[in-house]
Amino acid sequence: MENERESGEAKFAITDDRSAEWALRKIREIYAERDRLVELCNLEIEAYNEKIEAFDKKADSDATYLKLLLAEYFATVPHKATKTQESYRLPSGTLRLKRPAPEYRRDEALLMHAFPEFVENRPSFQWAEFKKTLRIEEENGKKIVVCAEDGQVVPETALQLIERAPEFVVEV
Repeated sequence: MENERESGEAKFAITDDRSAEWALRKIREIYAERDRLVELCNLEIEAYNEKIEAFDKKADSDATYLKLLLAEYFATVPHKATKTQESYRLPSGTLRLKRPAPEYRRDEALLMHAFPEFVENRPSFQWAEFKKTLRIEEENGKKIVVCAEDGQVVPETALQLIERAPEFVVEV
């Protein structure tokens, strides 16, 4: 069929139910072959991902052991200390002990009550709830959006209705 399209020979056409059935079977075969090949590729990818994971674990394990030895050595040598870190320079790199900033576990409700000047009050439109109340009507040949709860027409400046083209789908 592909060669017919390229060479300009007679074009294949679906003209009856029998040829339509043939096309559906052909589509199913095409997708089945694709699925088989994709599954095979996924198995290969899975095998390589397992190898990569093994390489990563081995490298992490070996490096962690050496880092522990370097930390023990670091404790035995005089090093430069600042408020946030201690360091010891070597020709190939620097050994550094960092003191991270503290973590804060907070109770938002208690903080909001104690320090109301830091509370934000931002209104937001509840679109999901509003959308449930909408219905589309036709008025003078034009589609309009109406809030079903009170019958109020939603202004076009506030909400535009954008029609979408239908999509042709073949299910096999």
